[in-house]
Amino acid sequence: MNKTSGFLLLFFGALSWNACQQKAGPEEAPVVEIESFRKSKGTDCDQPDTARVNCATIDFQYPVLTSGADALKDSVGKWTFDYLREMLSTGEVGDNTPSAKTLEESAAVFFDNHESFKGSVMYGAFVAECGSDVVLNDGKHLTLAINGYTFQGGAHGNPYAAVATFDAATGKILTWDDVVTDKAAMKQLLEAKFREARAEAFQEGFEFDDFFVFALPQNFGLTPTGIYCYYNAYEVGPYALGSTEIDVTMEELGALLLDVRR
Repeated sequence: MNKTSGFLLLFFGALSWNACQQKAGPEEAPVVEIESFRKSKGTDCDQPDTARVNCATIDFQYPVLTSGADALKDSVGKWTFDYLREMLSTGEVGDNTPSAKTLEESAAVFFDNHESFKGSVMYGAFVAECGSDVVLNDGKHLTLAINGYTFQGGAHGNPYAAVATFDAATGKILTWDDVVTDKAAMKQLLEAKFREARAEAFQEGFEFDDFFVFALPQNFGLTPTGIYCYYNAYEVGPYALGSTEIDVTMEELGALLLDVRR
């Protein structure tokens, strides 16, 4: 098992729903397939992970639509590529390489970055990996999740997830304005659930402040039972806090939930 397999299994194990469990609605659901992109470059890539000192590896499992509206295909394709490109950039989420227009070009950036550290303490086994899952696919909405990990030298790697819900007809990515009636009330509900989920961290002294301000998550999506929220590391807390997953049921949402899922 590679470095990130356990990390990915934990993430996707938490999603108790998946494509096999979906029941199609009155609209025909688009078909989503998982494609692979694997490349490696270095002198010891044939060695076990722990023995590699000169190898950069890419192992991506990502969603691709093989049927559905063209607008949806384009939107999912762009969203997915933006994520993969970021994972192959400098290793810092948000520091992408807009000049790379294809996955092959992005991979070249990743390998060039690895080679640029040759002879330094940063040189070694670089990795970029991700897996993906279909959270909801009912013909009206499509929710996708991608979760990965990249290490490109430094003190630690960077786990990073992306979650989004697409309108199956238009390809639009739903925002909080499309989903809830009151964002302030939703934020209050999520903060209470966040504090419950990370009670130990708060007991040990963590608290939101002017630097780590609690906010609605950037990554969320509709599910068959409500809304799934994912807070990446650094989003509302330090790296040591890690990521936080929160499920909010339709019953908990009550009148907050717009009729997008009713």
